[in-house]
Amino acid sequence: MQPWEQVVKKLNALEHDVPEQISLQKQLDFLDGFVLKIEEEKLSHNLTALLPYLSPKEKWINFENNELDFEIRKPYCERAYRLLSIFQEEIKQFVKEKDNWELLLTLISLRDIKYKPFEVYSVHIVDNTLALISTEEKEDFQNYVLDYQSSLFSRDDRLTGQGRRYAYELPPEKFRQDQTAALLEPSWKSKNFFIPGVLHWVISNQNRFTIRDRWHKVIPSVLRILNDLNPMVKQKGLMLVKSTLDVSGIEFLIHTGLAEILREDLMLFYTFLPPRYKAETCSSLINFSFHLLIQFEKEMPDLLDKLFLDGVMYIFQFASDSIPMIRLAFLECMHLMKKLNHRFLRYLTTTLDQLCLRIENPLLCNAPEFLLFLLETLQSFLKVYYYRVSSHHAQILISLVSSYRNCAHTNLKELNSCKGLITEILRFVENNLTESQKLDYQAVIPLVERPPA
Repeated sequence: MQPWEQVVKKLNALEHDVPEQISLQKQLDFLDGFVLKIEEEKLSHNLTALLPYLSPKEKWINFENNELDFEIRKPYCERAYRLLSIFQEEIKQFVKEKDNWELLLTLISLRDIKYKPFEVYSVHIVDNTLALISTEEKEDFQNYVLDYQSSLFSRDDRLTGQGRRYAYELPPEKFRQDQTAALLEPSWKSKNFFIPGVLHWVISNQNRFTIRDRWHKVIPSVLRILNDLNPMVKQKGLMLVKSTLDVSGIEFLIHTGLAEILREDLMLFYTFLPPRYKAETCSSLINFSFHLLIQFEKEMPDLLDKLFLDGVMYIFQFASDSIPMIRLAFLECMHLMKKLNHRFLRYLTTTLDQLCLRIENPLLCNAPEFLLFLLETLQSFLKVYYYRVSSHHAQILISLVSSYRNCAHTNLKELNSCKGLITEILRFVENNLTESQKLDYQAVIPLVERPPA
């Protein structure tokens, strides 16, 4: 029996101990005391028996309320690292053999784990191994990786004797249960949760010609990852879309029809709003998808309008009490304003309505930084569309005066910058009013100077 087979046999025996924490500790104690003795005679060196204890699965992770932030359960990492340390010479020597390519693939996935020993070890092994093999072998390895990850994401294609899919022959209730389980708990997560990192590695090593040859193996997996329900996985899906876009180019996505599919999938991120996930998580995902979508603007003339009507407005309607989400919505408005230029005029009234509604909210005096951001945003819009100030002067004046009085009533030092900016905006508004409208300005200015009740 080979040394790694002895180790695996012992680890398998200890795996059944409960609770899990005790089992892990016993395995670590065993590995600490294990002394490796390599037999002199030449044996086959298939190291794949170690994979169950090296492949990072979903149970390696503690999720924080299903958000982007997560914590790695260190006992799993320590067990894997000790195995790698014990067999490091064998791994270095034999990992380039085709029988052990799954182990090499696993080392690539371990690079995604923020555990310092892994990062150093796996980068060293992977880079050195790939540097030693020929170009043809590298191509073969990349094809192996693509075939492997495709098998993880593939659905059950078993057929009955009548040629129908096995799943379609199940009783309706069982079929629904299986479909729900496949959606909520995809099987690939129990095999290698960090396989998206491996796919990212493969895509990053392509060029705009080679990616086309492997298109059919890359895109289905990218879309499955992008549409996963876990925010962390969705974020990895966004990164994969970005990598694919960088390598293949927009023109090829348009040519294949994938651009339309991606547009619909990326627009769905605007439905991921609080309280479904934390506001910070939602804003991070939406911001990422927004900047990906913007790259398609030249090929999709209606995209920018769709982003405002079906994206930004969706945030205003369904996440109006979330400061991170509203901040993101106005940042996207600013971006769309620069892209659309005069075409943004059709949305100016709606945008100013949303801005003024929040600026005059007295509760925002407790969030001085956000209030200052709103005022700076208003100032930016007014400077670009100065010729429209007179059309909205009453609403703007009322909001600014109300906000100033709210700040004065709260009497916080942090609000001094807000009051100064309000005064500056009021002067700008005055300079862009007609003579008759200046009477309105003169009527409300005393309210600014009058002490609050």
